[in-house]
Amino acid sequence: METYISLVRGEAAAANDSLNNFRQDTFTAQKIDVGVIIQEMLDTATAAEYLAKNNVPILLALRVLTRSHRKAECQGYIVGT
Repeated sequence: METYISLVRGEAAAANDSLNNFRQDTFTAQKIDVGVIIQEMLDTATAAEYLAKNNVPILLALRVLTRSHRKAECQGYIVGT
């Protein structure tokens, strides 16, 4: 019985960790979206400053800010648009 309870508690803790990771990833995605909008409206340096102040990992911020122009370029090539 004690093993079963430990297993259930472990699964609950893992589910909670997964939910917290999902929430953090969603929040980071929202920050990235705002950063891209800032980049489009102002400039890359201001967007980078925003992402840094909001604790977005530097490698992620660099990848997004140096490749965000591809999203706009590809929109005309999506099938059905």
